[in-house]
Amino acid sequence: MRYTKFIIKNFRGIQDLTLDLEKQPTSKIITLVGLNESGKTSILQAINLLQHDMPKEDRHKLIPKKSKLNFSGSVSVQGFLVVSAADNELISKKVKEWDIEHIKPINEINIKREYKYKDSQFIDNNNYWNFPVEIKKKGTAEFVKIDAKNEDWQKIVAYLRDELIPKILHYSDFLFDFPTKIFLDKGNPEAKKQTQFRDVIQDILTSIDKELTIEDHIIKRLNNKSEASQESLDHTLSKMSSQISKVVLGAWKNIMDIKGKEIFVEAKSESQSIVKKNAEGQLVAEQQAFHYLEFRLKEGTEKYYISERSLGFKWFFTFLLFTEFRKNRKTDIGETLFLLDEPASNLHSTAQKKLLDKFSELVHNSRLIYTTHSHHLINPLWLNGTYIVKNQAINYQSAFDFDTNETNIKAIIYKQFVSANPTQQDYFQPILDSLNHQPGLLEKIPEIILTEGKFDYYILKYVNEVLLNTKFKQLHFYPGSGADGNDQVIKLYMAWGRNFKILLDGDKGGERAKARYLKLFGSEINSQIVTYVDLNKTWDFPVERIFTDDERLKITQMFDPICKTFDKSKFNTSIQNLFSAKTKIPLDPKTVKIFETIYTRLK
Repeated sequence: MRYTKFIIKNFRGIQDLTLDLEKQPTSKIITLVGLNESGKTSILQAINLLQHDMPKEDRHKLIPKKSKLNFSGSVSVQGFLVVSAADNELISKKVKEWDIEHIKPINEINIKREYKYKDSQFIDNNNYWNFPVEIKKKGTAEFVKIDAKNEDWQKIVAYLRDELIPKILHYSDFLFDFPTKIFLDKGNPEAKKQTQFRDVIQDILTSIDKELTIEDHIIKRLNNKSEASQESLDHTLSKMSSQISKVVLGAWKNIMDIKGKEIFVEAKSESQSIVKKNAEGQLVAEQQAFHYLEFRLKEGTEKYYISERSLGFKWFFTFLLFTEFRKNRKTDIGETLFLLDEPASNLHSTAQKKLLDKFSELVHNSRLIYTTHSHHLINPLWLNGTYIVKNQAINYQSAFDFDTNETNIKAIIYKQFVSANPTQQDYFQPILDSLNHQPGLLEKIPEIILTEGKFDYYILKYVNEVLLNTKFKQLHFYPGSGADGNDQVIKLYMAWGRNFKILLDGDKGGERAKARYLKLFGSEINSQIVTYVDLNKTWDFPVERIFTDDERLKITQMFDPICKTFDKSKFNTSIQNLFSAKTKIPLDPKTVKIFETIYTRLK
């Protein structure tokens, strides 16, 4: 089971917003890009409400910004889920416990949480479940539709909510203070504030042995002072330390030098005074033992609390702790949905880029929605699942029109935004930098080959890096914006005095573009403009024609199996998917030879 779409209405700065996660079915990573105050955070907060209710004392914060003076209406968020065949098998098995012989497959579930207000005062909230249910009880001949008034329907909803619905995990900031003491007792007032940390402790134990629990294998052993019990506790803590060091520090070493560093986990207890009512109703102080864990990082002979380390280390340590061990959670059946707000904002650019690799690993059995305004955290391979977030009530080009009380937050899928807003590249530089990056003065500027468009880019990258195992390492392809759309990049490279080539199709469009570039920039760049005809007089075609007819059809059918003829759009999308997944396909040796010839001549 997985979430497919969210509809948010009247939530803070959002009037009416739809976030469709399956515009492109292959996108398991959704990137929300926009400036600060554009509304990215509001989208994540709204989605999180589906499973984590807002405390009553804070519900006034949900009211639309522009209507705080006098709002009467409702704030709502809807989530749509698709139900798999495996889910339906589990549901069918479960309902048999309630004397239901058969239940018709459920295809989609719609969940809605709604908060109602009158004159800006909260008055009521409801949680709605909407999906058709038809069952056949034992001893009956026909299926019967049931709804929320039916006890069996309520049992089914409870089962879905508690067992099958994918968990939503919202991390607003991984830089929350890592506690010096992680309390383990559920009755401890401090432990209630540390629910996430207690849960991750259990996840770590599960990763070691599925039968290990906090209560039986830490708390009880702490209380039992016998030598055998203490020995078992020490062994458990040692295993935990080793596991955390392996998972967390093992990933961190790819970013910075951590030689000689280890994580140590220690279990302790302390007595606290708790105020309770006695039998006579009087408040009395009572001493109670509480148990906790301490995490420390050993560097040489010194041990430091996690909270004492750098911001970057704390962020990455906590991120890995909360994500890498989550996969061990027994209760997670569907695709867990991670919501990350501005991840790694305090990490340097290298660390941010490394984080993208961790995102790819994270979504193996889950989905991810994250927000960013850093071009280092935007992967061109994920543009199918990238949205531009913009407050359309604000004119960002004007210094005098920045009234944040006026809000109309929209999430626009990247392709649509680029097509509809060709003049707004300056405002959305973070996302456009992925394709039209303008390096800073201190950055190394590579020699590049400008392709005619992004699809040329994906084809040339896929063949070289996936099929040829990056045989031509020195080639850096740069996705252009059409045959005539590389003017700005060319100007920059000419100003920097760096080498570049422009690779154009061998058709009439490519020849026209070449003539335009020569007219615009002069004959000095003549040698830097290359068409496929320049490489071979017989290659008077676009790049996709390098593939054989059979190959083009086969690749098209990988996206649409029932397609009977070559379709350029579906072909290009399929190439993107193959590149993203690093999937190899067999090609005719003649096709491979042509590509190798192109790469060799471009060197």
